[in-house]
Amino acid sequence: MANISKRPVGRPPKTGGWQKISTRMASEWADACGLLETKHNTTLADVMSDAIVASPLEALRVLSSYIPKNVDVTLNAEGNFSDALLRASELMRSEEATPTIVDVEVED
Repeated sequence: MANISKRPVGRPPKTGGWQKISTRMASEWADACGLLETKHNTTLADVMSDAIVASPLEALRVLSSYIPKNVDVTLNAEGNFSDALLRASELMRSEEATPTIVDVEVED
């Protein structure tokens, strides 16, 4: 049977127990990160770096859960593939071949 009242069914948004816990945990996490510098003379970046060095696979397993999974990458280039290979080959053969930095522009 359809809901004929004007009020939606269920708990109002952001009022559930898990929402409150999540908000509290985020706040406590921010506070804990702030205390790293004052109480332990370190930063979250230093702690993460130490964890990666000490146990790289475990650190990457944990950190990967915070990396977005729905990343879409689109590449556009002018010219054709053979021209690009020819130019790359010329650069590698040149005596002035030095590592270069490639600037990437991100389009919104």
